[in-house]
Amino acid sequence: MAVNTWIASSAGNASTDANWSLGHAPLTGEDVVFDGTSVNNCLWDIAATTAVPNSITLAAGYTGTVTQGDVDIGIGAGGWTQYDGRCVGRSGYEIIINGNYFYSSSTANSDQSLHFIGDELELNLTGKHSMNRLSVDGSLTFSGSTIPLLMGLYVGEESELFIAKGVIVEIRAYGSTYENHGSISGTGDLIVYFREDNTDFVYGNLAVNLRFVCHPVTVKNAKLTVTSDNAFGGNVTIYSLHPTYTASLDLNGHSLTARGITVGTRGVLLGGEGVIRNYGDFDSSAGALDAGTSQYVQAGPGTIKLAAGQSLNDLIVRSAAAGSALASNVTVNGIYAHVPDLIQGAYSLTYNKDTEYTGKRRPLRKRIVKRVVWPSLADKELLEDLEAAP
Repeated sequence: MAVNTWIASSAGNASTDANWSLGHAPLTGEDVVFDGTSVNNCLWDIAATTAVPNSITLAAGYTGTVTQGDVDIGIGAGGWTQYDGRCVGRSGYEIIINGNYFYSSSTANSDQSLHFIGDELELNLTGKHSMNRLSVDGSLTFSGSTIPLLMGLYVGEESELFIAKGVIVEIRAYGSTYENHGSISGTGDLIVYFREDNTDFVYGNLAVNLRFVCHPVTVKNAKLTVTSDNAFGGNVTIYSLHPTYTASLDLNGHSLTARGITVGTRGVLLGGEGVIRNYGDFDSSAGALDAGTSQYVQAGPGTIKLAAGQSLNDLIVRSAAAGSALASNVTVNGIYAHVPDLIQGAYSLTYNKDTEYTGKRRPLRKRIVKRVVWPSLADKELLEDLEAAP
């Protein structure tokens, strides 16, 4: 690939031939380099429809700023590499990349909207780096550090965003757009900031740790109301960053599935009438819990920890949750149905013996089918567990 280096004697436009070492503005397939040869600022005004360089590099020694003009920027398989300098994006326009994006500069980029269009690509950032919008049409691994997405996140159909361990992606439930038509997975964290009252957007296929957080800039208690059943493949955490206002997640009669649930400082979980199905630990001891008429299903091994005065409506313990234990005193107001016993240790489990159901209590199937036990059968697997128990 031909290397075309920025040599401008003063601030200028990328489309000016004299500003480049090859005597012409970057062409499709060339490797574009900004280094110490010229540290002057560049206005990139070459549209992706005009030329798509193989790569763009801001090398060590370049201390200027590359500012995106009123154009979409196209970059090929060589991707974007940045060790120095700064890039300022343009609202309403994208940097379209068919390669990796590597950033390790001491000067933060801003206002970029990155659109990845290839498979098995990587976005690697060192240091906090704000971005307007991230779009994925293909597969992208996000590694590095925290990134606030100011305007939104888009994952296309049959596309995947993988968030690596230690990475935090921040989006807002207000003033931004979120569309997940593919999948978001990984061992990192996705933070959804909200303030005041927000109606939930559709999360799509999520298998990542998810935090619902009240933004510190709010004027009253904040509540995020979900509008559909949600199944998340990671942990769910609810808390507020405001010193006094609370963060409420209102399930609004819908169901929630997670690998662990934590209600943290000034967090509130409103259970409603759905099913809370949890495959890990449940801890609401630092926040508030209103279980409503919901059914809490311990579907995998974990602990249950409530604050004093909190209680569960129905508690269902699946056979797959063998070894689950109390981490506090727990009161069950409705049904306690279980195959394995919860390990109580030093804690107490308070419930009505008349509404306890195990595999040894028959005729259970007839009572469930007639809907004597449940107003509606919310957990068919539990019936199978109980009927198979000795």
